[in-house]
Amino acid sequence: MESLESFTNSNSSWPNLRGAFIATSGASGAVENADCSIATNIFVLFILRFGTGLVPGMTAEAAWTITNLTYYLVRILCLKFLAKTAQTIITNIITFIMFHWVLGVPFQLNQGEYEDMTLWEQMDKGEPFTPAKKYLTAIPIVILV
Repeated sequence: MESLESFTNSNSSWPNLRGAFIATSGASGAVENADCSIATNIFVLFILRFGTGLVPGMTAEAAWTITNLTYYLVRILCLKFLAKTAQTIITNIITFIMFHWVLGVPFQLNQGEYEDMTLWEQMDKGEPFTPAKKYLTAIPIVILV
């Protein structure tokens, strides 16, 4: 039987991929420097624009106007009612559960080799203090401060 090192675990190899910081690092937004990733902002804008474009009889200009107004209105409301500290605490709880509590992988590509390991244990073959783990540890600390 082959060792775990011969398999590529796509569930935990993403922090080492080129450009992974774009999906996880905070970006300065136009409204009050909201902490949100660049990829998330682009995805939300795409979904909003696609949704408004499906409305029958709506022009492209009106769809873009509604997309922009909805996007900024939601960001302002989120910033007003969900303080940065509360947002960080919720994010940290979800991250803790997903990284340190949930076992296994969401798909079965490697015959169950990772069923008894958390995502944190799967990353970098379990080695502590790798650059990816240091980066993922520093992000919540920097956001909170």
